Amino acid sequence: MIPSLQRLSKPTDTAASSSSGTPRRPPPSTPRPTSSTHAQRRAAALERQPPITFAPRRSGASGEGASNTSFSAEPTKGGTKKTLWQSWLSLTPRTRMTMGIAVALFSVTGMMVYKQVEYLVPVPKAQKEASSPDEPHKPRLFAITAVDRKPKAPAQEDVKTASTASTALLACLMLPMAASRLRMGTFSKAGSSSQTQGRAWNAMLARRSGMVEKSRTFSSGRPLAQRRKGSSVATVYLSRSFSPVPAKASASPLLPSDADSSPGSADESLSMLLRGGYIRQSSSGIFTFLPPGLNLLKKIETIIAEEMEAIDASRIDMPTLLSNKLWKKSGRDEAMGSELYRLKDRKGGEFVLGPTYEEEVTKLVGGEVHSYKQLPVKVYQMTRKHRDEPRPRLGLLRTREFVMKDMYTFDASIDEAKKSYQEVQGAYERIMDRLFSSDVEVDVKQQNWRIAQADSGAMGGILSHEYHVEDPAGEDDLLVCSSCSYTANSELAASRPAGDTMPLVSADVVVRLYSLSNDPVNAGSLLALVSARNSSINEVKVAGVLRTVSAGSKAAVQQLYPTKQGEIHWDWKDRPEGPVVRFSQIKILADHSCSSLSPDDITEAVEEAVLSYSDPSGDAPSSSDSPRLLDFFPSSPSQEDFLSYHDVRLAESGSSCVSCSSGTLTQSKAIEVGHTFILGTRYSQSLGYQFAARPEVDTETGKQKAQERRYFQMGCYGIGVTRLMGVLAMKARRSFLALQQTQDSAGVASKGDASGESKPGFLWPKHLAPYSHVILLPPSAASHPQKEVETLLTRFQREQEAAPGDEGEHTISVLVDDRPNLSMGAKLTEADLSGAGEVWVVGKEGSRRVR
Repeated sequence: MIPSLQRLSKPTDTAASSSSGTPRRPPPSTPRPTSSTHAQRRAAALERQPPITFAPRRSGASGEGASNTSFSAEPTKGGTKKTLWQSWLSLTPRTRMTMGIAVALFSVTGMMVYKQVEYLVPVPKAQKEASSPDEPHKPRLFAITAVDRKPKAPAQEDVKTASTASTALLACLMLPMAASRLRMGTFSKAGSSSQTQGRAWNAMLARRSGMVEKSRTFSSGRPLAQRRKGSSVATVYLSRSFSPVPAKASASPLLPSDADSSPGSADESLSMLLRGGYIRQSSSGIFTFLPPGLNLLKKIETIIAEEMEAIDASRIDMPTLLSNKLWKKSGRDEAMGSELYRLKDRKGGEFVLGPTYEEEVTKLVGGEVHSYKQLPVKVYQMTRKHRDEPRPRLGLLRTREFVMKDMYTFDASIDEAKKSYQEVQGAYERIMDRLFSSDVEVDVKQQNWRIAQADSGAMGGILSHEYHVEDPAGEDDLLVCSSCSYTANSELAASRPAGDTMPLVSADVVVRLYSLSNDPVNAGSLLALVSARNSSINEVKVAGVLRTVSAGSKAAVQQLYPTKQGEIHWDWKDRPEGPVVRFSQIKILADHSCSSLSPDDITEAVEEAVLSYSDPSGDAPSSSDSPRLLDFFPSSPSQEDFLSYHDVRLAESGSSCVSCSSGTLTQSKAIEVGHTFILGTRYSQSLGYQFAARPEVDTETGKQKAQERRYFQMGCYGIGVTRLMGVLAMKARRSFLALQQTQDSAGVASKGDASGESKPGFLWPKHLAPYSHVILLPPSAASHPQKEVETLLTRFQREQEAAPGDEGEHTISVLVDDRPNLSMGAKLTEADLSGAGEVWVVGKEGSRRVR
């Protein structure tokens, strides 16, 4: 066996060595020397380490473990050594051919070198004289005589000899590579390529020799690859790049006529984005991003991508044009209604422009993942979405086309799905902290972001949270506790009922009757919702409770009593028995505030409502011999089973907090910028995608049960990127106005508009600004001081390298306004709209910073 193979093979036991007929060398009596070669140290390290496995994914595999194709560093035959012939056969044909050519080339060149060696070795004088006179002696290479000390020109045969020697040297260099190929034969497996084995071998040596990159952390504590500290300058000259014509100060004609033009509002910020050349409006709710706006958008996306990759999420890119088949199969084709953009191809195939991607990603992952061993899976994308918004408004906050980050998780159980949910929530908190942390030193109330409990809505699922930014322009209402961290959307917020609002008798409650079926003969269960008379009900909560009770029913829930029209629609002439007889049982759903009543009082109130619903006049009979509730529904269970309590009351500002009991809820407007859901099996079950679950062990017999196939537990997590840009623009606009007000109060000259309007401009945080520095050159094209610009660029780079903070490569974005057709006043106005932290003006006497 080759020595290199002996080093890499695992030694067998004594019995195996004895049976092979070869006595094993006894261990040396002297201790092992401290000094050893690198090859010996590496061989000893390989013997001490556990086997290395590599598991690439193979396309087209199915079933449990199909994707885990692995090979190990252990010997292939149960710990026995491989022979040289076995190692040779385990190599690929290409490797064997390469090694054969190398060995043949080495043999031929070795023979040629041996033939030519006599030219280089001195011939004794006696041997010269003994040689035949007819055979002249061949001169040595570069022979030197005693008469002429200058070297002679080499003959043609000498040149051929030199080329032969260089070929031999090349062959010698190829032998180590061939030997390494042979060593890798001990790690091979049928069906695996030598290229893959080489990568695994190099990776194994890199890990075991300590060649692993060190890590560093950002302020949020995320490990990222360490990079050498340095900075580069990205300079943009406006005279050489696309620079749109500055928009007029008046509002854009595409903005709505009732736009809010108050300073810092969404519409006013949109006007400033248009004026500053960040965006251009293509049509209502559809925008084009220009270079400054695209730079800002990319910085937001970079922060999001870093946090997604920090939790091991893989980025993908799904198509915008989606087939409508999956939407029909999941039932969301009807649920989305008119918000979907629908279109047909020339063959009549139905497609939609993707507003969301739950169906598409379920198909993607469900077709690739077949075993619990491949879970969990986290994938995300940042792409453009489309939604047929009936009335686009509020600038970038509500548009028809928008950029959004989608993330989807797939887990084997609901507990693992909740664990992934908490992990993504931590990443979302870091994203919000990084986006809304400001280094702008102005006296302005910064916007606070909050996590609020929310309703899942049409998305479905069992758990949902929204990420909001408090702002008067928001369309959502949040209820925030003054004492604890409880925050919830008003659609789902809960509160403790006040003592004076709790019912005391049956007359203090209101009963509403609902039906789960439109069948006039057998309508199933009748639902009775009981709430306090002096409190309002939350329609969103009521719909959620009814969905929970009617699980499995596809019929729409409709309210029967009391009706909005005040009349009960029933054909009393043809069916005088009334509408109640078509129901087989009743379920009573009472609000928590009704817990002050006894179950008999609640039943009495429901009886009155049922009798009124079953009477043509709509009034309950007052006679004592009127039918009881169980007379209508004899198959109903006992009172303890058909009566349940739920939260359906509308929480209002000023109510007591349900979490801490001591705080008071206050209402505020907010803008939703993110939403997270635990979807459960909502989409995997409707689309029919399963995986082979982990085998369970029978506790009684101790044997392993048959492996089951289960549906994926999914999670969905979204962030509106363009909506974040709109919110950050409002914040930057207010910071600029606060800075302007501070300068005015300090006596600093601030040029405003003649009409008394606020000065246009933004003040972005340093880590989000499209440009970190702006250099303004004089309008005269002949007097551009290029040396002064280069001096400033060098200064910016040195300041960035000397700044304290995380080490790493930083790119400084510098905007140089060298356009000759604009005055210095117009350039200063556009510099304010750029939102850069530093603005420099270059003149004849040098440069100075104006902000």
